[in-house]
Amino acid sequence: MKQITLNSLTLRNYKRMKEYVLELNQVTSIYGTNETGKTTLANAFIWLFWGKDKYDRKDFEIKTLDANNEPIHKIDHEVCGIFDVDGVELKIQRIYHEKWTKPRGEEFEVLKGHETEFKWNDVPLQLQEFVKKINDLIGDEMLFKMLTNPLFFNDDKMVPWLKRREILTTIAKCDLSDQEIAERDPKFKALFDKLTGKSLVEYKRELAASKKLLNEKLKSVPTRIDELNRNTPEIPEQGYEAIEQEIINLSKEVDIIDHKIEDKSKLSEEFYQKKSERAKKIGELKLKIGRIEQDASNKIAIKSNKRNADLLSAEQLLNNIKKSIEKDSVTIANNNERIKSIDLQPLRDQIAQINELKFTFDADECICPTCRRKLDDDDVEKQEAELLANFNTENAKRKADINKKGIALKNEITELEKQNLELEQSIDLARESLSEVEQDITTLKGATDAKVTNYGDEYNKLQSDLKELEFENSQAEPTVNLDDLKNSKLPIQQKIAELSKLLSAKDQIEKSKIRLAELQQESKSLAQQISNLEKDEFTIEQFTKVKIELIEDPINGMFTTLKFKMFETQINEGINEVCQCLINGVPFAAANSASQVNAGIEIINVLNKHFGISLPILIDNREGVVSLIETNNQVINFYVSKNDLTLRVE
Repeated sequence: MKQITLNSLTLRNYKRMKEYVLELNQVTSIYGTNETGKTTLANAFIWLFWGKDKYDRKDFEIKTLDANNEPIHKIDHEVCGIFDVDGVELKIQRIYHEKWTKPRGEEFEVLKGHETEFKWNDVPLQLQEFVKKINDLIGDEMLFKMLTNPLFFNDDKMVPWLKRREILTTIAKCDLSDQEIAERDPKFKALFDKLTGKSLVEYKRELAASKKLLNEKLKSVPTRIDELNRNTPEIPEQGYEAIEQEIINLSKEVDIIDHKIEDKSKLSEEFYQKKSERAKKIGELKLKIGRIEQDASNKIAIKSNKRNADLLSAEQLLNNIKKSIEKDSVTIANNNERIKSIDLQPLRDQIAQINELKFTFDADECICPTCRRKLDDDDVEKQEAELLANFNTENAKRKADINKKGIALKNEITELEKQNLELEQSIDLARESLSEVEQDITTLKGATDAKVTNYGDEYNKLQSDLKELEFENSQAEPTVNLDDLKNSKLPIQQKIAELSKLLSAKDQIEKSKIRLAELQQESKSLAQQISNLEKDEFTIEQFTKVKIELIEDPINGMFTTLKFKMFETQINEGINEVCQCLINGVPFAAANSASQVNAGIEIINVLNKHFGISLPILIDNREGVVSLIETNNQVINFYVSKNDLTLRVE
């Protein structure tokens, strides 16, 4: 890193200072009441490089004024700085001249303008040459101000937030686009593939609108089910089985009459009686056959319902396992990002810098503060011993503090790696369970409802007996007068018609059951669609969180006492890019001046490391700051001191 310190600053005819030489150390404090020249010194330092004052003005007055506040003419106004650049002395001068000419025919000279002279190690330069050397030495004007003024970087008028954000993301190497972040995670990439020309905020609004519409449909399903139930006929008190049985019985009577009609003319009473008995047996056989068929259907339905229940339970378990794996994977990724962001090298560098410090002692400077005579050798040795002990104690304390920070960071890495190992083991177990559940689901889905192909020997025997009896009763009967028989059949048929009308409602009830199942399936489908939309919403929330962490964490990892807020959530739930410095959670502009100065120095330390250059830091109103954080830069403090009527330098 290029280390630049200011050894001395000489002002000649600059403002009210006719001849003033400021000698500086690594830390220099300048005391004075108002109007004693502190601001003049700060402006002179900036003017030497850029021809401006601390307020960025080029046209401010630098000339020395007389008793009437008029400029004293025909004298040069100069600032000269002697610098140490990595151990090599450098002399820079800026001299402001008046240009006088005597017009032809005039007695006196007149002021025609001004010109500026530049010197580099006493070698005259043109403006372009001077600017190039300055840029080669310290960079451009903005970088100079960022490295010398603790308040400059967070001044929105001087450094717009966009520029501030660009600098920080460049230093932290985290200037990532949404697409670059999405490419790191398959679920984020899949999300962005769905955008099709829309922004993430627009897609989130689209999800919300779709979910609202689906929720409205889902809410209407119970109402439609209730309406269906209200419009479905009630089952008669005696039940449909009793009605069917009564119809069967009445049908038997009709059959008997029909058989009598058929048999009366050609069969004797004995034949008629046998046919009636056969008709009765036919009815009984049909009833038994119907019961066997119904029992078989009921058994199949029970098995089907159980399989559906097992499938639903397995699908729910599968979803829970996937969510667990996804959650643990996100935690592992976040832990890995944190581990990568931890850098112990700066702490090692600090230890190395402390180890390189050498104790120096000048015995010639040891004098009595009262009589100003040189101290005795014993006192000098004592004072040297005390200073050496203080030097060693301070270095040991600083190294202990740095080691403590390093141990804390190493412990954090160990804990994160331990947590990742546990999570990976949990994910492996979950994936094993996932495979088993998926196999169960495949098996359940592949099963089909069994069909009855054989009702058993009893059923076959009943069918055979039924066919035999029906065949016997199908024989033709002799033709006779059938009026009485037909008249007796009419009221039975009328009763059967009335019962059949009641039985017709059974079909409507069955249709209602089918419709009810459809509505229940629709409710399940709508719930699943809503779940899919909510999954995308959750992915968007995860993406937003990851994006903020990927950009803010590397930036904030460069600092210890402050953080930068790089995003701001809007009313519409979108996020805007910002760049706001926070000191213990308080915005920079709202923090006290001491906190602002120390925050600015911490920022300068980071900028120094990135740009590879260290410049003197000028701190105005230093009396308002009790203590400063550590910095390797030269520090020039300006104190307002009402008791110092002239400048005092320490």
